Amino acid sequence: MRAPTQAEETAATRFYQELGARMNIAGITATFQDTEHFFDRYEHDTIAHSPAGAQLMSSTLQVLMSRLAGPVRPLTRPMLSAMFDDDRLTDALGLPTHGQTKPELP
Repeated sequence: MRAPTQAEETAATRFYQELGARMNIAGITATFQDTEHFFDRYEHDTIAHSPAGAQLMSSTLQVLMSRLAGPVRPLTRPMLSAMFDDDRLTDALGLPTHGQTKPELP
């Protein structure tokens, strides 16, 4: 995997600064590395299951399933879990965690 270019780091930093501002998250830093550490800490400290998060994930799964061909729809949950690649996040979202991603086939 290649390292990001300076332009990519600048763009990512600006994106996350704007995202944080829109989410009312204070204290976002000015450099790529500091921003990366800030959001890693923020996620570690704040990610947890919530009824609103569960409802949002349920709706997201329904939308994704409706766009996939019938035979691969059972793969939606494990696919999302693999894309997130973070057991704490997938657990909070009610998705299968690493090692539990076998699809439930009909």
